[in-house]
Amino acid sequence: MQGQSLSGTSFTSLKQLQDHIDAYVNAYNERAEPFVWTKKKVRQRRFKGRRITQL
Repeated sequence: MQGQSLSGTSFTSLKQLQDHIDAYVNAYNERAEPFVWTKKKVRQRRFKGRRITQL
């Protein structure tokens, strides 16, 4: 959020900051889309000829 909305901005009151954050969250939620987590296949590393899990 800092890099997308708060970077380079300044506020004179806490209320201004809260309003800015609320507006950002509302705008983000309007265009948000679901995403799917992905994970690469994990390979076991060898340690001096043995697998780490055998130590």
